Amino acid sequence: MNKRTIEIESNSLKEAREQIKSKIPKGFDVIREEILSDGKTKNIESTGETVEAAFEKAKSKLPSNSEIIEKKRKRTPQKKVVTVEAFDEWIARSRVNIDSDVRIESILMKGKGRKGVFGIGKKPNKYEIHLFEQAVVEIKYKKMAKILIEFGEPPECAICGKKRPYKEMSGFGEEEKKIWFCSDTCWEKRGRIVGSKDGKGCPYYRKDMMCKSPSGILLPCSFTFKVGSNYTFCYVYRTFKVI
Repeated sequence: MNKRTIEIESNSLKEAREQIKSKIPKGFDVIREEILSDGKTKNIESTGETVEAAFEKAKSKLPSNSEIIEKKRKRTPQKKVVTVEAFDEWIARSRVNIDSDVRIESILMKGKGRKGVFGIGKKPNKYEIHLFEQAVVEIKYKKMAKILIEFGEPPECAICGKKRPYKEMSGFGEEEKKIWFCSDTCWEKRGRIVGSKDGKGCPYYRKDMMCKSPSGILLPCSFTFKVGSNYTFCYVYRTFKVI
């Protein structure tokens, strides 16, 4: 089968698909479509010690050939101080819920507690925790929509011989040796021999009247056996149904 592929790029998938007919040579039909880029606006968020550093980090994540639509500053870098009570510094640290873009710079004891006697009168220390929140930025970007189209000559039905678009056909067998049938009229008839009455012309038929089916099993061709005046149905097409 003569197959070819092309890539079509446009502002949107709709526009790219509208170009398919003009890009494919006359007499050829689309086999499959693969979306390489959907052309939709996307966001990338990044953090940094400064707003400038955060934007540079975000830019480094942008896909190639993308267009920046908008740059947004979601948070400027800032320092914060929170006060917690705990019996030691490690417990104090664990009581501060921070995100990955926030770090603890220092912890200072601002008030010493009491040990108490047998637990009575026990009082925690007071800690001042200094935090640094990194800058958070967002970049909206867009890539051109791109689709890959595989096309080829319309397949020929192995029973009626008509050439029809791939979407109207059902295939059987390995990809490069696939046999095609009209989905609506011939698919259910595929059990009948394709070729002469004794099996010749069938892609699995051998000169010794044997059949090597897709499973690799070698068996006598079922069309060498008559039932009355008629030949039997081909077990290959019946057994190895592919929709």
